[in-house]
Amino acid sequence: MPTLNIIDNGNVFGIVPLLQREGVRVNVYNSNPLTRMILFKNIIKIKPIYALDKNAITLIGLRGANRHYPGFKKVIGGNKAAERLELSREDGIKLAKTLKLAIPDTHVFDSPRAAIKWLSKQKDFYVVKIDKNYSSTSTIVPKTSNEEVIKFLEGLPQNVPNIILQKKINGLEISSEAWFDSEGNVVNLNHTIEQKKLLNGNRGVITGCACTDAVWNVPRDNWERDPMTNYFLRLAPFVKKIKYVGPWDINAIITNDKQVYFLEFTPALGYSAFFAWIQTLNEDLYRALEKLFTNKPIDVLENVIGYSVRVWKTPYPLELQDERLQLKIFEKELRGQWLGYAQNLLNNRYIFLLDVYKEKDDILCAGTDGVIAEITGSTPISNPRFNAWQGHLKLFRNSSLGYRTDVGSRFLNELDRIKNLGLI
Repeated sequence: MPTLNIIDNGNVFGIVPLLQREGVRVNVYNSNPLTRMILFKNIIKIKPIYALDKNAITLIGLRGANRHYPGFKKVIGGNKAAERLELSREDGIKLAKTLKLAIPDTHVFDSPRAAIKWLSKQKDFYVVKIDKNYSSTSTIVPKTSNEEVIKFLEGLPQNVPNIILQKKINGLEISSEAWFDSEGNVVNLNHTIEQKKLLNGNRGVITGCACTDAVWNVPRDNWERDPMTNYFLRLAPFVKKIKYVGPWDINAIITNDKQVYFLEFTPALGYSAFFAWIQTLNEDLYRALEKLFTNKPIDVLENVIGYSVRVWKTPYPLELQDERLQLKIFEKELRGQWLGYAQNLLNNRYIFLLDVYKEKDDILCAGTDGVIAEITGSTPISNPRFNAWQGHLKLFRNSSLGYRTDVGSRFLNELDRIKNLGLI
């Protein structure tokens, strides 16, 4: 029986039932002491860090976890050098310049006041970005004028550093992921179309991870023609140098004339896209992850779109600077609410549970962040229909769940442009 470790704060615990059905022994360590006693209670036996097998494949979903727990031999994700590039957008831009990636006109300011002073004189529209270690709601894109950005900047404390203003580029925004093995080789390439806003019609707040995702793999025969391949080939020597293994996301805008503009790096497991991507595998998840250390291509379906839908309960998406206070609010509002029967929810390959625990035969809300689950599905690229997930939603018996119903709408609206750009 193969063994796999997971070091995470809970975002990828939902894959454990799937791995166990594949015959994998899964050792789990919850890196967040504030949720360790309740999250996935009676579903997963949470182990102390010293009890994990350091020779086994170790999946790290929490940013930077491996710098606290060194010594694991085969790590996917969690890499100190890679983490810095995600959390510090300025460092990511510096690397992109070194790699000679095209970047929109960019300016960095040491305070909101300085950024406002410069922006008020500009005629072109500029997007504002702040470091992700300050807030997950860290990007504001102007729709009608720069006044929208200025209003956001006026609400920030003056001590927020590294404020980036980047010229708005018209085109298709896309997230593309290359899966790097332990030798720095790309063993899979896929694209993701995200819908990050909370509500239908792209209304509401932007959440830290997409509320719906559509993911598809690029056939190996098309890699040379794909507009993103060249950027990943330039990145590969750096990835090999820092010994990063796993998915590395480049968020970019591609104009109608196929010019690719770099926006940011995300070298981490984005759990919404990860769950969606699992539905495009043509082999067990463990075997796919194992291939990152055997230098073999991952066996994926090349004519299928995987998608995911976030299911949540208010007060999500509450985001407070005080984590303990936030947890108290979620606990008071949500802990113990009945969600459905364990037999139905734990054994469904399309449902990845998140903020939950188990009592007897019931799945209950743990009340740690309000994100109950991700429901996934797949659909042919030739005739995409994003509706099968609704049948799995019925397995939840709680009537006050939140979710978007316009799943896949952005992909469908952009399909002609996606084809014209050579992304399918």
